[in-house]
Amino acid sequence: MAEAALFALDRLSQAVGAKAMYKRCEPLLLGGFQDGADWARRRGALLTLSMTAKGCDTALQFHLPELLPLLISFVRDPHPRVRYACQVCLTRLCDDLPNEPDGRPFQKQYGGIVLPAVIISLTDPGNQAYPRILASAALAVSSFAVPNKCTPKVLKPHLEPLLRSLFHLLDTAALFVKEESMTAVAMVAAVAEEAFRPFFATFVPIVKMLLSEATRDSDGTMCLLGMKALEAFAMIGDAVGREAFRKTRMTFCNSFQAVTRRY
Repeated sequence: MAEAALFALDRLSQAVGAKAMYKRCEPLLLGGFQDGADWARRRGALLTLSMTAKGCDTALQFHLPELLPLLISFVRDPHPRVRYACQVCLTRLCDDLPNEPDGRPFQKQYGGIVLPAVIISLTDPGNQAYPRILASAALAVSSFAVPNKCTPKVLKPHLEPLLRSLFHLLDTAALFVKEESMTAVAMVAAVAEEAFRPFFATFVPIVKMLLSEATRDSDGTMCLLGMKALEAFAMIGDAVGREAFRKTRMTFCNSFQAVTRRY
């Protein structure tokens, strides 16, 4: 029932229009974001914001300066379902919001507070028992690091802790978390370009290990991860340039042949 209601909100917000829909949703949002609201109301407010972001985009632009700090505070919420909803909401905002009135994309306007919040979710020890939160945070990174919306200048101050946290997930997390993390690394590299070069030497052993595991996989469970690893390897090779990629090109070619033969 709750899931059906959320999808209905998405469709309704696009049909009704930004101003009218936001006016009706604002009490629910502010009520869920206020101190003392129980976890279900907090989660409901976050999911309402995420599902109405596309339909309320023009109205939200004027309220984000007050709403976003409240939203970000939920990355440390004591309830895991609220922390998960927070990452879902950040992902939808990155995907759905148009440029700000001054012409800047959401990523350029709010990257300084969104990226640290996502890094907190990726590294919080309390989230290690909740892989869905980790996967959702990695997905938020992929939605944030879109080349036509994000720039190397936005990423650079946060690049080292962001990549370190994603590399850690690629090494230790559940399979579906690794899949999302691999895509996130590729998207970050595509935006960072030359700034990714110092991290390339750390990435290569990780991707080689994952590709080796994918080729030895007996039941096909690692097929998607193997394909994502090849895609990431190619995107990162393009980002760091020919000279940096030269030493690993045979590894990539051999892995490509092995994975495509296996699957």
